[in-house]
Amino acid sequence: MHLRKFPLDRQTCVLLLGSYGYSIKDVTYKWKVPLPVDREEGVNLAQYDLVEILTNEQVLPSSRRDNVSVISVEFRLSRHTGYFLLQVYVPCTLIVCCSWVSFWIDPAAVPARVSLGVTTVLSLTTLGFGGRASMPRTSYATALDWFVILCFAFVFASMVEYACINYIDKVSVQLLTSAGGDRKIQRKKLVVSKRKKRLNRSEFGLNKETFSRIFHWFLRKFRDPWEFVKTSPNKFSAIDIYSRKIFPICFGIFNIIYWIAFIYYIDNEFPIDT
Repeated sequence: MHLRKFPLDRQTCVLLLGSYGYSIKDVTYKWKVPLPVDREEGVNLAQYDLVEILTNEQVLPSSRRDNVSVISVEFRLSRHTGYFLLQVYVPCTLIVCCSWVSFWIDPAAVPARVSLGVTTVLSLTTLGFGGRASMPRTSYATALDWFVILCFAFVFASMVEYACINYIDKVSVQLLTSAGGDRKIQRKKLVVSKRKKRLNRSEFGLNKETFSRIFHWFLRKFRDPWEFVKTSPNKFSAIDIYSRKIFPICFGIFNIIYWIAFIYYIDNEFPIDT
């Protein structure tokens, strides 16, 4: 079986009927026309659709002096892809989309971003590489393997993106220190510490002061709905802002190339149009 397009593949099962005890001079096999092979109604395969049935009559060479008569039938099957779409393709796509949520989280919220990145990586590892017992074991990568590997690359890239942000922040702080920007560093540390304190609070008691702040926050949002959009980029890194567009666009381009290539351009075991 050729499984490079699994689970988007088609397979051919060949059945040969003949007698190697008698030569073509003794026995000649021929199919009964006009319907040599028929399928019974109501009988279906669990994982395949029977596309067509082809019959043939041929003469095969034998180790003896005379050739032998053989008739053959080819069953051309198309695999059902619904199971793999629901169990692998759609969940992997949703996990990749979940990894993009970190681009909207404040870079100062280190536990939140790291936890989200690690969770998506482990989830994709379990889903894509853990359930291989029901998959065919091949020495080469199938179409499903390529999809899972590239989804894993996108999820891992979102974690690397956050590591780059932290590294750039540290480098910028070191440059400011060497240039004598102690005041700016102190302000930046003060802002970061305030954010961390705000994010690390575990008790959110709804007292009068807290309720008043929440009420005024909602009132301000209703008066100017675009206030958050206008002021929020200041607390996000430029890498996060660009990643919000680059990651979805690249993943969309990958899906377009993947599905077009494996459906229309990469050949099956037998031609689709025959």
